[in-house]
Amino acid sequence: MKTLAKSQPLYGQLAVRSALRRLTAAGHLRRVGGHSGGPVLKHVTRTYFSRVPRDEHWWCAFLHVTPRPPEPEPEPEPVACRPRRTRRSEAYESRTARAAPAPTALSRPRTISQDRANGPTPRAC
Repeated sequence: MKTLAKSQPLYGQLAVRSALRRLTAAGHLRRVGGHSGGPVLKHVTRTYFSRVPRDEHWWCAFLHVTPRPPEPEPEPEPVACRPRRTRRSEAYESRTARAAPAPTALSRPRTISQDRANGPTPRAC
């Protein structure tokens, strides 16, 4: 993948990987990993390309392997919301007490230019 991305100066590794993944999903490309048969074991990845999109059974027959049975899709687990903290830590309380004094009746409201100078306000979770 790095070599292919290096030979395509207009595209990066992420774009090449996305394109290869889409070609694999469409059935045009098959990448097979294994070990070489020589005296020194090396991990080798072989890539096969077909102009015509092929299904899983065709690729397995071509590569002389038995097809894997389709795996059932797992049911999505319900998303559990994290309970909100009701008590704040002492460090947070001491920092907020120093950072912003309590508003008084004589304090003026902030202007838009003051808000921009102070930066964005943090969003609550």
